[in-house]
Amino acid sequence: MKLQQYLRYSYLAGLVIVIVGMTFLNFLVSVGLLFLIVVWLFDIFSAKDLKRRFSFKHNKALFAFISIYLLYIVGLCWTSNFSFAGDELFAKIPILILPVIIATSKKLTAREIKRLCWIYFGATIVGSFLVLYTFIFDDVEKAADLVWFNSYTIFGLNLLLCIILCVWIIKPVALYLTHFENYKGKIIYGVLIVWFLAILILLKDTLTLGILAVTAAFIAGRFLFYYPSMAVRWGTVAMGVFIFGYLIYYSISTYQDMMPKETKILAELDKTTSRGGIYTHDIENNQLENGYWVYMYVCEPELKEAWKKRSNTPYDTWDLDKTLIRFLTGKGWRKDAESVEALTDSEIHLIEHGVANHKYVDGPAPLTRIRILLWEIHAWRTVKIESISGFFESYISWEMAWDCIKDNFWNGVGTGDAQDAQMAAYKASKSTLSSETPRNQYLSIWLSFGIIGLIWFLFAVIYPAIKTGKFHSTIYLAFFVALVASMFTDDTLRTQAGTAIFALFNALFLFATPDEL
Repeated sequence: MKLQQYLRYSYLAGLVIVIVGMTFLNFLVSVGLLFLIVVWLFDIFSAKDLKRRFSFKHNKALFAFISIYLLYIVGLCWTSNFSFAGDELFAKIPILILPVIIATSKKLTAREIKRLCWIYFGATIVGSFLVLYTFIFDDVEKAADLVWFNSYTIFGLNLLLCIILCVWIIKPVALYLTHFENYKGKIIYGVLIVWFLAILILLKDTLTLGILAVTAAFIAGRFLFYYPSMAVRWGTVAMGVFIFGYLIYYSISTYQDMMPKETKILAELDKTTSRGGIYTHDIENNQLENGYWVYMYVCEPELKEAWKKRSNTPYDTWDLDKTLIRFLTGKGWRKDAESVEALTDSEIHLIEHGVANHKYVDGPAPLTRIRILLWEIHAWRTVKIESISGFFESYISWEMAWDCIKDNFWNGVGTGDAQDAQMAAYKASKSTLSSETPRNQYLSIWLSFGIIGLIWFLFAVIYPAIKTGKFHSTIYLAFFVALVASMFTDDTLRTQAGTAIFALFNALFLFATPDEL
């Protein structure tokens, strides 16, 4: 076998190691990178077109992309925590290594891409079986604890990208499948899509499911927009504007529905219930439910007694008392025996299962989720109630990051000081939550390098696709939309596995895939 064949197989093996590593064995990412460097050096020494491979003229997209790593190096000039800065530089190494190696190596064939995809699917399937095993045999408190072998959000991103790749590969022309392979492949890839989607649902990863929905809607909208029929094109635009406008309208009207609807003047409030019980009115507590004050008109002795007659679930079970009070408040009712008796059996069942607002079950799930998210934000802003949802924790991290950004708007705090600034903001807010990072890649970049650094980062992400014309590629566009959307809900580049996903797929789709794919 010739040296070039050995090097080619070794190059593919290095990519396989990185793919497995970024899925569920993170240390393999570093092993794969080292292996690829060694193989690449042998390849470079035997290359005859070395000058062209590294020519700036022919590799502007590559140099623009790896300038992201340069951004972190420049950020060392005004940092003080060099220990964390070193961790940042180490985690971002894939951005420097993978694009250079992939862009200066021979392009992958359709068959090689198919095999790499299957390795990726296989590694993710193994990871999903680990999740399923943990779910069945281990008692975990949170869904995030099911992914003990990787970052919860990074594994969710892997599942998302696997779904995108499966949809792409189903098209037989994409990877030159025969008719027979196409027939069997559609069934196999269809099963894989269902499997990956089921694991996302099991993980209760609503953010990733939302990103998947956004990606699917964007690609479908793009396809319809370029459809030959003008009626379909304008219909697509009209539908997109309507959906976006309705979501904005719904969010505004829902938030307005949370504003106060009743007075807080103590002299004007009733003192007793219809059955002679004494109401308590905590006029200092500003918690609202659908615009009604939660801790006014509360007669807890009547609530306890009436609840005992309606349910076998004890009144003092977990937060059932708070759930019941919120539920009654949301309906505009007083918190007394008469109101509990007026509840339907189905409403009693909802309260027993932790549903605190009757409007949470009145509409479609996506709209209900918006209402819950708005309530979490409103409750935090008014009475500092902290939710345990992943979105709320992310929202608080964004708020803390923005507090830091306002003080370091132009140049940020440097490569290594973002974590210290973030934790200081949490301490100042007296929140019981904490996050070392903003859980938003754009805020993380802004916090570290200022607005100029953020613009630099956005240019380095967008320009390579423009330069190479890959925005015309459906698979790259789907990957790009998914990744860009995921960076709004997580700082994807925080870990080496996340950085490897970002660097590997960008490099493969930008520099390594045949033009016809």
